[in-house]
Amino acid sequence: MGAGGPHAPVRAAVLLIASLGVAASPVAAQTWTSTAPTERPEPNERSFWNVDSNASFTTYAVASTLSPIVWERRRFVETLGLTHVLKLGEDPAESRFQIHTSVALRLDQEFGRDCIRDTDRCYDATNASDALGYQPLARRTRLDVPTFQVELRGPRGLSVRAGRQIGMDPAGMARFDGGRVAARPWRWLEVEGYGGRQVRPGTFGGSPGLGVQGSIHLVLPETLAPSDYPQIQDTPRTWLYGAALSAGLDRYAKVRAFAREMRNEEGTVLSYAGVGLTSRPHAALELRGDLVWELGREELVEAFAEVAAHAFEGTARFRFRHHVPRFDAGSIWGFFDPVPVSQLELALDAPPMGDVRVGGILRGRRSEPGNEVERDLGGELWGRVARGGWRAELRGFLWAGSLRPVAAILGELRRNIGARGAAWWRGSVWRFDDPWRDQRDTTSVSLALGGEFRVTRQSRFALDVEWAHSGLVRHRVRALASFLLRTWR
Repeated sequence: MGAGGPHAPVRAAVLLIASLGVAASPVAAQTWTSTAPTERPEPNERSFWNVDSNASFTTYAVASTLSPIVWERRRFVETLGLTHVLKLGEDPAESRFQIHTSVALRLDQEFGRDCIRDTDRCYDATNASDALGYQPLARRTRLDVPTFQVELRGPRGLSVRAGRQIGMDPAGMARFDGGRVAARPWRWLEVEGYGGRQVRPGTFGGSPGLGVQGSIHLVLPETLAPSDYPQIQDTPRTWLYGAALSAGLDRYAKVRAFAREMRNEEGTVLSYAGVGLTSRPHAALELRGDLVWELGREELVEAFAEVAAHAFEGTARFRFRHHVPRFDAGSIWGFFDPVPVSQLELALDAPPMGDVRVGGILRGRRSEPGNEVERDLGGELWGRVARGGWRAELRGFLWAGSLRPVAAILGELRRNIGARGAAWWRGSVWRFDDPWRDQRDTTSVSLALGGEFRVTRQSRFALDVEWAHSGLVRHRVRALASFLLRTWR
């Protein structure tokens, strides 16, 4: 069975050779990225730059005895980052102002198709002539510009930034094209303000929120008539504004406050405000808390509190969290927590006993979907041992109650082979108990074998084969091979 047509291997080879050319091109600048294999101090020059390239080619197949369909995929992902620093002033060593210019590009190229076992029949979602398999929203090539910004940095924490950037606060993450100004006039005070147009799918440089590499990016083709698909509408322009303030010192107490609003032509989309507190009065004690309100509904949507105690190389944490799912652009958490949930948690990471370290977590949750109150109780235990080139870990957890009854045991054994390779084994047993659908009560078992080999300091080849069985999908086999190339200049 083929995947991607007769020209797919040629296109993959061309893309991989192009990435190798970027990685191996001669450059005169020094390497100063802290994660680089050839790490060096930041150069004392007026102008210098850094290139970070990450290319991977992955091939995998998934098949189940319950279905004649075999998923075959060939995927090439290339990320390229460029950062340039210009120090202003006569002496670079005493420069108080710097201009940082950075851009990140991401190319995701898909070659796979869905085929029927033991036949030559395959379906290509991007082939418009295939009446059965064509999907008008699917694209093989997805080009994204995650960030593209110019920033002026100066004394007292001054930062003036313009371009595509990512904002983050207790209400979540957002990506926008606009500006940001921040300063720290005194050691105990920080201020920030930002605004711009939110970046959404459908633009040339857009991606689904903050989607990870390889995620599906659906774009409306220009030839698609909206009247043919009335359920699909153009995304309205949404503007994002926000500000934040932080006052105090971590040693005693630091108070944070922020506000964020998103608006379009029809009015306010979302409006958040929040406050937070952190304190570390002693090296062995940490305190933290956050509250976030959605102003439109006048509802507390996020509450978090944590007390952590450190002693004898161990840590004990007590946490409380209340979370209301939100379906705003850039957030996917609503799909994991479909109803508001309040949770208490006590976690313990015990001091090491020779080569062994153990820990555990006790959790309790409460929710009110509709007029009912649901509760459950869960626990988790884990142990880890590392000796020589061996590393083993065993973990198990249990949820009992009306929210999410599930139990699992997971194990992993890893063996490092010199400095260039490693081999591993993974296994798991899951028990699902669906309170609404009895047919989904099942036990799932999986076993996996894999290994990796470091070809050079910048390149790695990995292979992983997994078998799984459950009452829903029966036997399923997944095979994955990947080649990764990372370079820094």
